[in-house]
Amino acid sequence: MGIDMGREIQRELDVVEDDPALVSQFAEELAAAHPEVANKDIERGIERAIAPLLSLITRKLRRPLTDGDRRAVATRLDLVGPERLADAVLDLDGDALAAWLADSNAT
Repeated sequence: MGIDMGREIQRELDVVEDDPALVSQFAEELAAAHPEVANKDIERGIERAIAPLLSLITRKLRRPLTDGDRRAVATRLDLVGPERLADAVLDLDGDALAAWLADSNAT
């Protein structure tokens, strides 16, 4: 990846990092525009973007997240969007948050 392309990508990341809803869209566009970028790298970038939210969930649940928890968070993010997911993490106590994540029909 050339320096100019790296700077272009960084400028775009600066724009989307404040809006988690754009991260997934950005990853898809990045992969389409730059096929030489491995999907693993894109996934790592997305993981870094949602790391603070996962940290909050871990603190609320008072235990490490399982793979199932991580899948549930990703599913909820797609289903209800970043604002609702953030509301649930901030507003629910640990037990209610665990139940909300475990319930595949919860919105």
